[in-house]
Amino acid sequence: VLAAAADLAAGPDGDRRGLLVVLFDGEEVGLQGAGYFVDHAPVPLDSVDAMINLDTVGRLQDGTLHVSGVGTAACLPPLVAAAERGDFIVRTARGGWSGSDHMVFNTRAIPVLFLFGGAYPDYNRPTDTAGTLDPAALAAVAGYAARLVAGLLQAPGPCVWEMVGDGPLREGGEAEAGGNRATWLGTLPDFSEETAGYRLAGVFDHSPAQQAGLEKGDVLVRLGGHEVTDLATFTRALRSHAPGEPVEVEVRRGDRLLRFTVVMGDRASRR
Repeated sequence: VLAAAADLAAGPDGDRRGLLVVLFDGEEVGLQGAGYFVDHAPVPLDSVDAMINLDTVGRLQDGTLHVSGVGTAACLPPLVAAAERGDFIVRTARGGWSGSDHMVFNTRAIPVLFLFGGAYPDYNRPTDTAGTLDPAALAAVAGYAARLVAGLLQAPGPCVWEMVGDGPLREGGEAEAGGNRATWLGTLPDFSEETAGYRLAGVFDHSPAQQAGLEKGDVLVRLGGHEVTDLATFTRALRSHAPGEPVEVEVRRGDRLLRFTVVMGDRASRR
């Protein structure tokens, strides 16, 4: 990525362009690093063409890279398509509201792309050590990101931000959804916006979800009294309940609509 920036620092119209590489901290507790950056940016924010966020790209679940935010500027879809080399499956989504560092930039009217390798059983757990990395996958994603950067640097003009979705703009991540952060269901999201609801990419063993009968591939559409249309609405619904509380959930499983009662767990006691 840095090499791409060095080679293409001058845009096609002769103006000087560059690349800022930023390592954010405090993402899991409310996008604090990203929030601080946009409030203390070393360059005017209106000079930033786009923000590319690489989050959990050390391995690719099911050989797939999720790229969301492609709808936040008209210039992005062709760049995303041009960067593909067939190294992995690319699943795109228009929105840029997934709870990671790019979301803060989206609230500031900056186009974003979120590159995510997908959740896996060790995701965000102490067992997620260096040994779980897939160097070949990481190298392939780095190459893909470099081509995205090169495409942006060569674009004949700035990318113009577009609002995707009708929800309110909100800075910060899932921590700002409020509610009870200790509540745990025990599912892995597949981070796709191809279907309305919260599709389960996996269910943890011995979790409240597994004990209630939820399965991989289910699409959760209602949790308690809340309609669930995506990851953000699922998070808000989940945090409106407390550990130990029985909650009715509705899922689509194939052509069937099923209802289960889940006794919510506590993250501190998960196995």
